[in-house]
Amino acid sequence: MIIPTIRMENPTLLSSVLFYITMIGGLVACLMGTMTSISATSISREGKGFQNILALPFPLKKLITAKMLHAMLYSFFSSLLIFALLAGVSIWLKPSFTITEYLLVFLNFWWISLILAFIIHIIDMLIDVCHPKLTWENPVAVFKQNLMTVVSIFLSMGLIGLLIFLAFILDLPKNLYVISVINLIFTIIAVPSWILFQKFAVKRLSNLY
Repeated sequence: MIIPTIRMENPTLLSSVLFYITMIGGLVACLMGTMTSISATSISREGKGFQNILALPFPLKKLITAKMLHAMLYSFFSSLLIFALLAGVSIWLKPSFTITEYLLVFLNFWWISLILAFIIHIIDMLIDVCHPKLTWENPVAVFKQNLMTVVSIFLSMGLIGLLIFLAFILDLPKNLYVISVINLIFTIIAVPSWILFQKFAVKRLSNLY
């Protein structure tokens, strides 16, 4: 087998291989989960009925949270699909990874795919909150005739492409611990961003009419 031979003869190269598999696999899973435009049309899909939602005794913060959970569900299943493919290849090749390496790949793959998707969904929802398309006759128009969905798709592709590009050109140690640090940074960015977005969205949506 190729990978076990690499591991025995060149541990540094194996570390780089694990780095790129985890990083690129996680980013591709993230891209698949964020190109659905679900979060970019989270408010627009309600259409004229959104005015009725505002009249209900239902906290807007809970509505926004539900919209995010809906978007993250798509990201979860996208990540599950890519992870299943990677797991299948791993079973077929039977590489001689240690338990620690398997755990780090598992943790970092899910962490980077979901935390980055979470950040992108926040940005998409922010765009939709600022520019909702609530006047439409056909629900398909929300996706096909909404410029913001195009912006969302290019945003996802651009950000993921940039991160993959940086992963190759930056002179960083190519190991799984570096991905853990990157994930931690994304998490530190995501948590306050979500809190601030919720406050802004509630205020913005409350003043739509």
